[in-house]
Amino acid sequence: MHWHRHDYIFVTLGATEVVNAVKDKPPVTLKLQDGDTYFLPATFAHIARNLANQPFRNVTIEILQDEKLRNAPSPWKEDRGLEVLEAGTQQILWVKDGIRASLFELKPGGIIPLHHHAGPHLAIALTEIKLRSQVPGKGVSEVHFAPGESLWLEGGYSHTLTNLTPHPVKWITLEFP
Repeated sequence: MHWHRHDYIFVTLGATEVVNAVKDKPPVTLKLQDGDTYFLPATFAHIARNLANQPFRNVTIEILQDEKLRNAPSPWKEDRGLEVLEAGTQQILWVKDGIRASLFELKPGGIIPLHHHAGPHLAIALTEIKLRSQVPGKGVSEVHFAPGESLWLEGGYSHTLTNLTPHPVKWITLEFP
């Protein structure tokens, strides 16, 4: 049993089935898919028991400033949505505590057109990823991720992203206000 004192987000890495037993509540069985991204409000204690034949892998992000963010105005216009890109999609999963979670999928050669990151964001790879990032006036760089790896990126820039792999790529972004 462990205690969550702050709101948190978790991203599953691979399909699995777990039993979530929250203290003083009946247990709930969850069938989770690769890339499922959940926001859970604090505070509670629970035990998570893996029912699958493989390890339960996830990335957990605890929001230490959750009380401040809960009452702050959201900078996002919509809580959910789907944007069709050139050979890909951006699906806005939810907005909680002013944090926006999105799932990105890009086919080989797919491009996310020029877009701006006002604030910081965390990228979490769901597949093996190799992307070209082009920042106008600052050049080109490549980023490589293995599934489950994450990268914290400061905001204040605009760029395009291109999938350089021969396979579709998927990742989650958490954008912070």
